Amino acid sequence: MKNRWRTLSAEARSAAIIEAHPTTIGTGAAIADALSRKFGERITRSSVISFYNRHPEKMTAVPLTGRPGREMAKDRAEASQPRPQPRRPSARLASSGMAFSSPKVKPVPAPIIVAQPVPSIPVPEPRNLRLYELDAGHCRWPMQGDRENMLFCANATHDGTSYCHFHKTASVGIGSKAERAAVPRRLTA
Repeated sequence: MKNRWRTLSAEARSAAIIEAHPTTIGTGAAIADALSRKFGERITRSSVISFYNRHPEKMTAVPLTGRPGREMAKDRAEASQPRPQPRRPSARLASSGMAFSSPKVKPVPAPIIVAQPVPSIPVPEPRNLRLYELDAGHCRWPMQGDRENMLFCANATHDGTSYCHFHKTASVGIGSKAERAAVPRRLTA
């Protein structure tokens, strides 16, 4: 009797499932258990569900319920419990004429910005060159235009940087709060 389920044709398997279905609750696991007892070999829930998916036209008379026993018991228990009644409004809400008060909004403190001294570097006159006209020693700070029409500062750079002295200074901001706090901690460590 071993391997008999594996050697059955699709028609014989569907007949076996149709025969076993009325004795079960109709789930894949329950049908697989009934078939395992009948054939004396382990037949998995997945193989039964897979057969249903591959041969839906043969299995229309005995559909899967898809609800395991635990879920059915849970549904029965929930159905037997009375539904909760809506709660009455609180005394405070009832005394205010059933109108909700506006929420209390806390003011957000303004961010603390540490003023940095502005260096007295003269603003250079931009040379307004296109990207393909720039050399290695020219400032790449965009001045005007967009995409292929972008014009750059093109003044001389120092120390191999991408910007002239003025634009290098302009590119450095005050930093985030964490960055500003890190400097005093580093000095004390």
